[in-house]
Amino acid sequence: MRVAERAGSAQRSACRNVRPVIAYEAECIPDPLQSRMPRPVSVSSLPDEPLVSILVANYNYEQYLAGALDSALGQTYGRIEVIVCDDGSTDGSVAVAGRYAARDPRVRLITKPNGGVASALNAAFRESSGDMLCLLDADDAFYPRKVERVVELAGSRPAAGLLLHGMDVVDAAGRLVRRIDPSGPASNGWIADDVLRRGGRWRSAPASGLSLRRDLADALFPLPEADLRSVADGFILTLAPLLAEVASVPDVLSLYRLHGRNLTGSLAFSADVSARHLDGLARIERAVNAWLDANDAGGARLSTRAHVNAVEHRRWRTLLADDAERMPLSRFAGTLWRDDLYGKKRKLAGLIAGAGGVVVPRRWRASWLQWMLGDGGFRRRIFRDRSNKPSA
Repeated sequence: MRVAERAGSAQRSACRNVRPVIAYEAECIPDPLQSRMPRPVSVSSLPDEPLVSILVANYNYEQYLAGALDSALGQTYGRIEVIVCDDGSTDGSVAVAGRYAARDPRVRLITKPNGGVASALNAAFRESSGDMLCLLDADDAFYPRKVERVVELAGSRPAAGLLLHGMDVVDAAGRLVRRIDPSGPASNGWIADDVLRRGGRWRSAPASGLSLRRDLADALFPLPEADLRSVADGFILTLAPLLAEVASVPDVLSLYRLHGRNLTGSLAFSADVSARHLDGLARIERAVNAWLDANDAGGARLSTRAHVNAVEHRRWRTLLADDAERMPLSRFAGTLWRDDLYGKKRKLAGLIAGAGGVVVPRRWRASWLQWMLGDGGFRRRIFRDRSNKPSA
């Protein structure tokens, strides 16, 4: 699907003609006023009882997979299909999924050599036939009314192609860590220009909190596989609101599990973790801009250099790694304080962490950042800050 409608003609500008949002050495970032998206794509009306495809991409999550599949099959909404793609697991995942497929005709299992999350989702998508699609990470779970509520939301917001909801965030032992609430003006309606202005950032939810109308999914899939082995959901989260209207509700309808193997769920602060986040954002930027270049998107461009999480992670690497690109404190502080998604308490905690880390001995800086910004640390104990942490 090509994006053919435009709200106005946006022309690409040479770097020298662009008023930068954030200036880096030998680099310019496009002015968001010169990078406007066309109007959202049209979505078809849904039947009275739409078929919902639940796509599960799995790689070596045997310990969580049964719980994910039980949650999908235990929905109060009956018209579903569950497409599981095992991406070359070396544990017992295939046997687990095979048992479910053998006893429930709603479950279909695909197996393939390991190729990454994007290739697994592409394979599952090709086998799906739903009017709507829900993503379910194999280590997460749906609450029983998830699909029912999403179908109701789609019916009440017929122009929305992307739908999202609140989530409980738990640690590897299942203990509640925080709650994600993606609702509000920043996550409802046509938000494409704001998403571009923030470098792809908005108040979103992890993959298991996302649902797509088929028209939007047809525009997004197949996902580019070379750059998206581990950040396929980030690509969807970034590109989808540039193409379609968004509808979100605060209802907590699924569970997101934090553990050491999921990139966005890492609880630790280290130079390596920040490097992984920055690499993921760079991969998402390349993939999104390749899509925009290949489709009639009015010359819009994404620069994740304007993404406040990228600025934060560059600051953390400045504090933690000798060989890191330097992120000056003044630039970090200005970007963080101008951000329109973080609350004041989160901004203040970030500023204290980024500035105070300079006087902390290097060997203790990771612990300093964890204490200031981690779940259960200074920000939540002292500031009582329960605000949502928008995803990268």
